[in-house]
Amino acid sequence: MDLREIDFKKLRLSKRTWLLLLTGAFFVAAGIFGWRHVTHPPQPWLVRWNLNRYLARQAHNGNFKVDFPFPSKAEMATLTKSEPGARVTHGQGL
Repeated sequence: MDLREIDFKKLRLSKRTWLLLLTGAFFVAAGIFGWRHVTHPPQPWLVRWNLNRYLARQAHNGNFKVDFPFPSKAEMATLTKSEPGARVTHGQGL
């Protein structure tokens, strides 16, 4: 059989064949995009931006300021001297 003898205008595919072709094309495209997503993660700035957007939507507020007076960096860097006989209790009856 010669390819010139085939009349492609009369060639009809059944609904089942079209469905199988479309399903196969969908899975191939999903595999390609899935592989791309796994091998090329988003940039860090984009992750931070998405996280900030998510937090702003959940908090219903774009302002994340806290009224608590946090200690300065210099205060946090210094060690406090504890009493000579004091024990360190890790979460035991504070």
